[in-house]
Amino acid sequence: MDLFLAICQGLGLALAAGLSGLLAPLFASVLAHVDVGWKLDGTSWDFVASEWFIAVLFALNVAGYLVRARKSAQPLVLIVLVALGAVLFAASLAEEGAAAWPGLIAGALVALFAGLLTRDVLAGAAQRSPAEDGPRDADGTSMVLFAAGAGLILVLVSLFIPPLSILALVGLLVLAVSRQRRAGRKYEGLRVLR
Repeated sequence: MDLFLAICQGLGLALAAGLSGLLAPLFASVLAHVDVGWKLDGTSWDFVASEWFIAVLFALNVAGYLVRARKSAQPLVLIVLVALGAVLFAASLAEEGAAAWPGLIAGALVALFAGLLTRDVLAGAAQRSPAEDGPRDADGTSMVLFAAGAGLILVLVSLFIPPLSILALVGLLVLAVSRQRRAGRKYEGLRVLR
């Protein structure tokens, strides 16, 4: 694997961490543990594939599930996701033998972008959910499951077809821009009503 593929892989793994929450880093770590898709043995980031790290990620997933509905816990979960995105990107670069520190910065930024966008989309979906008479999905559970599934698929894509991670980033950028434009038009319409 060359450096370009390692960057694409790290990009996809960091995006997946921000997109799907704590499940994607756990999945990526388990795959590294069994040497499927990437192999971190002999790098300074081989702890990502270790049993203790997988156990910590599993515990974080359980804790994240328990506090998911609490708005006060969301910033803490986002901080953890940003840290995990940074670790996954850095580990990807280390697998190639490149300096890992740029991956820490890039991974944190990418995971932050994907995490904030996902949180915004999920909050919008929860607001648009029907009232009590309609289907029961007021907390946006189906959207959370969709985001988690998309993140797991992105982990696999990142490990086996790394350049497709660029398409995932472009897709998320397009989504972010379109949401921003839509919000701008909505507020513009409200100003006209004055």
